[in-house]
Amino acid sequence: MTWWKISLGIAFLLVSTVGVYEWLDNDEPEHELGTSVVNAEPSPSPKPNFASSSEHLKHPPFECRKLYDEICYKPNKKDPTGRSALTPESEAKVLRMFEELVRAHPQETPDKIDERLVKKIYTKERTQTLHRLFTRTKQLLVKMILKLTGKNQEAGDFYRARLDKIKLELPPPATLYSDERAILTGDDALFYEVGDVPSKIRIGGALVSTIDSQFNLIQTLAHELAHALSPCSISKSNISWAFYTRALKCLGYTKEKVLIECSHPGKMNEIIADWFAAGVVAEIIHDEMNSFNYDEKRAAIKNSVRDLCDYGTDTTPDPKHDWSKAHPSGIERINGIFAQNPRIQSTLQCLPRPQQQNFRIPGECFKWIELE
Repeated sequence: MTWWKISLGIAFLLVSTVGVYEWLDNDEPEHELGTSVVNAEPSPSPKPNFASSSEHLKHPPFECRKLYDEICYKPNKKDPTGRSALTPESEAKVLRMFEELVRAHPQETPDKIDERLVKKIYTKERTQTLHRLFTRTKQLLVKMILKLTGKNQEAGDFYRARLDKIKLELPPPATLYSDERAILTGDDALFYEVGDVPSKIRIGGALVSTIDSQFNLIQTLAHELAHALSPCSISKSNISWAFYTRALKCLGYTKEKVLIECSHPGKMNEIIADWFAAGVVAEIIHDEMNSFNYDEKRAAIKNSVRDLCDYGTDTTPDPKHDWSKAHPSGIERINGIFAQNPRIQSTLQCLPRPQQQNFRIPGECFKWIELE
């Protein structure tokens, strides 16, 4: 059975579930990804600045330990750059688009249908914005890794070169993804290595067509790019990686545990990627959101990780609190990593001492990559 026939069958099954997650959406109109831009000159907000005492009284301290519930179980809101509304139904919507193209052009080959689909999803505005955010995110990660490596210039050059090798590969043409056609309708962002050499990042059509919050896109790109900064890569070289020791210890990994994880991959690389990604979002918020009022900042922060919600999956924490056996759950990634960033806590006006999570990294771990 050909790929496009399988896709039609999946589309029929998935589309039948349309509406299950519609409660997440609000009535605000959608807009193109490229129409509102991080770094663009923002318009003055008519709302009061959060620094004023009256604004502070309107927004009492926020409990960061409940950030997952705030994000995943309350209606989606737009931030100044757009929305992040990725749900299990997102793939169904793209498959429905594919199905409609097949019906409208019954004589065309699957390859031509793919090209039509790509033109509808990977528009010029969207791809240009993604490439711009990719460049911006990479620049921040270079600064972070150089701070982490410190005086070890050889290690700094090693990681900078790894980041430089990574390209953002986006259609059109659809043939760019011909080896993995399912990505055209998928909701994933994927990092690729050839051997131990990083090569590219690909982004699924469901994600591209559903998310236009640039804070979410930056977090997603940062997470994927940060896989190139894993200690596993430098541990295989002749370069000293002593600079990583204290930061890794803060994250809960001794040198011995790192080497074990690199031989039998567990959660470490995902945790480190989330650590860097939360740091990137915090830097964007710190540097470029001065003109946002509190509600806008809060919406941007929540949208940054809204796609990590575990809709329809088991969110029960591992009773042994073992981060070495499986990928962290969404609640662990949001509450245990993202919400622990001190700058994010400060922006949300968190309680001075958020209740500790069973799965968490200490907030002080972010100092190793926090930029001035």
